[in-house]
Amino acid sequence: MTKYLVTGGTGFIGSNIVRELVNKNKEVFLITEKNTDLWRIKDLLNSISIHEVDLTNFEKIKEIVSKIKPQIIFHLAAVGVNPNFKNLKLLFDVNFFGTVNLLKACEEVGFDCFINTGTSSEYGIKKTAMREDDILEPMVDYAISKASSTMYCCKVAKLKKLPIYTVRPFNVYGDFEHPHRLIPAIMINYLKNKPINLSNPKFVRDFIYVKDVVNFYLNLSEQKPKEYVFNIGTGIQNSLLDVVKTFESIINEKLNINWGASDPRPWEVSCWYADINKTKKVLNFKPEFDLKDGLKKSFDWFKQNLSLYNV
Repeated sequence: MTKYLVTGGTGFIGSNIVRELVNKNKEVFLITEKNTDLWRIKDLLNSISIHEVDLTNFEKIKEIVSKIKPQIIFHLAAVGVNPNFKNLKLLFDVNFFGTVNLLKACEEVGFDCFINTGTSSEYGIKKTAMREDDILEPMVDYAISKASSTMYCCKVAKLKKLPIYTVRPFNVYGDFEHPHRLIPAIMINYLKNKPINLSNPKFVRDFIYVKDVVNFYLNLSEQKPKEYVFNIGTGIQNSLLDVVKTFESIINEKLNINWGASDPRPWEVSCWYADINKTKKVLNFKPEFDLKDGLKKSFDWFKQNLSLYNV
């Protein structure tokens, strides 16, 4: 049976990947830090194997990888996505050197596919849809650390002709997402009859439902193409107001929104969406869920799992 190793498997996207692998009866191994909160996967603990180790510890990573010998690696572990994160040393120790350590350890035992997770923020500010071959101009430290990891993975893939890929997710939303992010905040506050504090209705993003992202990772791991970097988004730009209006159409009710109640981030722009032509052409993959379908699915999930969120 194929062995899957997942880092960041207790996080938002990672836990959804782990859940799908378990549903498919795959053999799943997780690498996590000590004392990691397992709330997203607590019902899966009897179906997976968890190894507690710091990605910055190469010898321990090597020991665990040598024992598992995974064929497929989904690398999603990272720190510093919060813009207030200021520890640059830890940021690069985990996001860059942690990726280097994991990849080196996997190289030593051999593998069928290694998928690194980047971010759309690697692109920085663009005036058109973001393409995988665009010049990277990251505006935040987290994105700089991710861009460095992308470049390292591409270097190894090209020089050694190995199936190493980087996925750049755009704005992923859905089941098990952090409660303070946009879409969970809207849905949870609505369900709890609380006011919803948002920034500017004109701010835009390329919103993609998490199930499409999970399917993309699995699809990429099976196809193993000769290209190395892929966007995963819808290729459609929606504003915060679009999200609100779409959700209102689902619940058939007007939301209690306080616009301008939260501060905008300094890099907010009028253009932020993926060019997914390469994704469609090389992998024959396109998202299944449009914004309304994805929001419906998300809302159904949040209604059923509101007790998980003590906010």
